[in-house]
Amino acid sequence: MAVASIDEYLEGVPTPARELIERIRTIIHEQDPAVVESIAYGMPTFASSGHHRFHLGAWAQHLGVYPVQRAPQPLESALAPLRAAKDTVRLPLDLPLDEELVRQLVAFLLQRPAGS
Repeated sequence: MAVASIDEYLEGVPTPARELIERIRTIIHEQDPAVVESIAYGMPTFASSGHHRFHLGAWAQHLGVYPVQRAPQPLESALAPLRAAKDTVRLPLDLPLDEELVRQLVAFLLQRPAGS
């Protein structure tokens, strides 16, 4: 069933993933109060300066962040253990959230040029 908003998406997400998305959503809005939320590809999507920047997807054991291209150092080294594919970062649900790393990741995703 398609959802129309992030709040509606969260209604169907189990508690650990929902809490993680809500925390990351707060971090996103702290960094860019003008960020625009939507649903694209069935996932929470965040846009800045008129362009989709990234998506969050809740899974059974992790939260996926897509797309995350290669980041500058030292961020890329910090993300390396969380990489699942070339453009995917997985945040495990069974580990505490590294908020500083997430803040750096969100800043990178919101500031990169559109289309990259």
